[in-house]
Amino acid sequence: MNNFTPFNTHLSRFLIIAGPLLLASLSAGQAEQSQGVLKYDGPVMGSNAFSWVSQSGTVVRMYPPRLSFQDQTTKVQVHIGLDLASQSNTPRSAVLKYNFIPDAKPTRVGGTCEVKVTLSENSLEDVLLYNVHLTFDEPIRSDLITEYSFEVRDKFAPRIMLPELNGYVRSYPVKSDHAGQAHFLLGYNSAAGGPSLALPAVNLEFDRSMAIATDPYCGAAFRVNQVKDDMGHGTELSISSKYCASKVPLTSEKRTIAFQFHGDGPDGMLSNYYHTIPDIKPGATWIHDIHLNYYDYLSDKGQGWFTNIAKLAEVIPVEHRKSVVVALHGWYDYLGRYSYDHNAKRIDEKWNAFNLTNLQHAMSKTEMHKRIRFAKELGFRVVLYFADGTSSDSGLPTYRKDWEARDENGRPFPCWMGPGVIAQTYAMDPSDAEVQQWFRGYLTALLEEYSKEVDGFVWDETFQFPAGTVTKTKGGFAYADRGMMVLTAELTKLVQSWHDRNRNLVFLTSDDLGMMGPSFTALVSHGTYQDSHCNPMAWPAGMLINYRNCLISCNWSPVTHNDWNRIAAEQYELPQGVSDGYGDYKGPAKMDKAMLDAVCNRFLGNIRSTKQRTKYLFCETRE
Repeated sequence: MNNFTPFNTHLSRFLIIAGPLLLASLSAGQAEQSQGVLKYDGPVMGSNAFSWVSQSGTVVRMYPPRLSFQDQTTKVQVHIGLDLASQSNTPRSAVLKYNFIPDAKPTRVGGTCEVKVTLSENSLEDVLLYNVHLTFDEPIRSDLITEYSFEVRDKFAPRIMLPELNGYVRSYPVKSDHAGQAHFLLGYNSAAGGPSLALPAVNLEFDRSMAIATDPYCGAAFRVNQVKDDMGHGTELSISSKYCASKVPLTSEKRTIAFQFHGDGPDGMLSNYYHTIPDIKPGATWIHDIHLNYYDYLSDKGQGWFTNIAKLAEVIPVEHRKSVVVALHGWYDYLGRYSYDHNAKRIDEKWNAFNLTNLQHAMSKTEMHKRIRFAKELGFRVVLYFADGTSSDSGLPTYRKDWEARDENGRPFPCWMGPGVIAQTYAMDPSDAEVQQWFRGYLTALLEEYSKEVDGFVWDETFQFPAGTVTKTKGGFAYADRGMMVLTAELTKLVQSWHDRNRNLVFLTSDDLGMMGPSFTALVSHGTYQDSHCNPMAWPAGMLINYRNCLISCNWSPVTHNDWNRIAAEQYELPQGVSDGYGDYKGPAKMDKAMLDAVCNRFLGNIRSTKQRTKYLFCETRE
């Protein structure tokens, strides 16, 4: 039997009030235990382990990593021995360093494994961070399986809570005769078993819940089981990942795992995930106030931007215009170049938008500033279209064929063909160092030119490399999906580095989870502004990966699919969308008055409402 509930929540508040301290032993007594302590246990059951006594008094034993190679033919796993080389403690952390014991093929390879455990610096959080860094003396070419094992002593977790790919947070019973399983997939064949997760996090429902999360830069499989042994009973948890080094050679890997005891249910579980990506900050507060968006694809030969935004200003009171974001699309010369001179590291002074097509329109930096200023002076938020994924127009004079992403058989990835495209577009490989450098340079040039004026940038179609995508490169194979995640994080951090100039700047991505394959770049961006036309099918799958930030969609058919706007606003408290230059080609200035009035009334209703947008759907499975 299942119970389904929509949740409209504020971000989780941490209610734990004791501050954690790192101590060398547990002999100091219960008063110190209530603060949270870490103890090195020494050899336990044949291995070196340590225990964390949380602020709530729950004991979590943490075992050394277990590493194994998997034979490609027999699928037999060969364990890699670890020799504890050193251990050090500071007042708030512990570091254990291991050397590999290269005793037999295929494990005859040197390397190190460093484990760093750190208690939160925030005294209101009962949080522990577990960081692992693996390094190999030479690239390994046998599949590596990593497993990190933990045990909660003297407690059975009766239920496990999972943030699933379809937008539901589900609670399942954990029984002694079988394990609870789930997995987050990123990287080829990296994890399997149980439901697919929208983000790499689970929640064990003890009397005080324990949330566990990993960073999103590789897949992870979670497994939970109730155990009884001679030492008593408890709950075992393992987090494993598979690195297909037989396909993509491996030289080093890092992993961050966050544990938190909390009393906030699903919100505590979801908030805990962000401890694994401390360098990615929450999006600016304005993104949570948006209830309407307008997308302009250089409509009416560039003049639609002015007429449609002027119409919005006519029907929306000035005090509510900052709850509207307007996006300028199609402003560039070529898709894939975006009026950026990579050699000079700057945006061109003048260019023709939709270059060499029948939609050609004279454009310049002066004109761009004029357009941005027009919308800003009317009180609207303005974001600039950044790119169409990694797509590039093959008709581009400076097209780089050697940057193309190619599948394992060497075939390129054809992409969407818009009205401003000359020839077939193809995706560039985000794992290619030169492609990464180009995108960093391009974003830097945009920031230098427009950062004081705009509120952010929208990276469209970031779903081009679904989870599990491997590409064939000049040097072998690469994880394109992981490359896209890392590149997104780098660009997000680049935008953040300009907050001293404009603290409102955000970097938004577009995963379109309800329409395309699994893609999770929003986990390391400031939110989603996706090209899903406000299709109701797309909303649930986008909720969890945008828990902390925003979930916005343009609607290229606001007349044909006017009802999709109603569903967004009334069912999910999400922003409606209007547009011009594509789809219906009918912006606010051309819309039927009654239809535009209905959009505005819903917009004003949501502004006045005390509800927050739906963050997730909840389901409890009883059996």
